[in-house]
Amino acid sequence: MGDSDRTDQVDLWQDSFYGNLGIETAWIIVVVVRGLGHFVLVEADWAVVWANRVLLVVGQQMTEQMTQAPGSESCIAVSNCYGVNQNWRLWWILYPTFAIIASAYGTAAEKPARFLVPFSLVVFS
Repeated sequence: MGDSDRTDQVDLWQDSFYGNLGIETAWIIVVVVRGLGHFVLVEADWAVVWANRVLLVVGQQMTEQMTQAPGSESCIAVSNCYGVNQNWRLWWILYPTFAIIASAYGTAAEKPARFLVPFSLVVFS
């Protein structure tokens, strides 16, 4: 048995291994996409999500604090309804947003003014 026969056997094994790996990976992707697609298109009640979209970003306590009258449970001082600071709830959405903006700016090969004008139009529209 020569070296070329051994190399052919190794190549055949690697080809079949990577072929099976590709098929299995594709099958996993199909199952996940089908499940997510079924949930998003059929099962999810998007009216509830749309009605409570503020709660997804800032949370229940922050919205309650902004809408409560003095004397409610969420107030620290009864006279002016000064609530607990809930601004930390906004940071989980701001950090990724700033990272995306910085990445887009840093990887652009254009001059800053040429990048910022269209980017600002997209952001503020």
